[in-house]
Amino acid sequence: AVACRVGRAVSVPARRGAVAGGEYSDAGGDTDKAEIYDPVANTWTSIGNPGWGQVGDAAATLLADGRLLVGYLSDGRTAIYDPVANTWTAMASAPLDIGDTGSASLPDGRILDSTRFGNQIQIYDPTTNAWSMGQSMPLRIGDENAWASLQNGGILAVGFNGDGAAIYNPATKT
Repeated sequence: AVACRVGRAVSVPARRGAVAGGEYSDAGGDTDKAEIYDPVANTWTSIGNPGWGQVGDAAATLLADGRLLVGYLSDGRTAIYDPVANTWTAMASAPLDIGDTGSASLPDGRILDSTRFGNQIQIYDPTTNAWSMGQSMPLRIGDENAWASLQNGGILAVGFNGDGAAIYNPATKT
């Protein structure tokens, strides 16, 4: 069974859910564990880890093709989990730290990610396996935040602890 923890959860194809990493948990602090939940069977299945310890509460985002992008808690390392092949693959490292960040999918399939403790944006392109820097947000969202893809193609980023909120417009890249 999955241990109770604070981590990143996303939905994956076939109406399943995935949880990667976690901290402040009964698993014993930061963890590198990842599991898939099957609501039909009401079971959790381990999917291993991305190849490092301390996934913690780093970003995890579902790619358009159903794979899962997961970041490392303490630096820019990333890996992708392929649920069809049941494998993890190391990917390009982000230019800046990913830990404790939010991320969301853009309409074109790229991933928008905020940097830890700042207002900088980095963008991952899964077709080229490359990261680039985006324009900075107008305010600091903070290290604990939530992101959501909006129907109009924008991304809503909401900070906790009174950090504020911002909307990213992919058409204007602002």
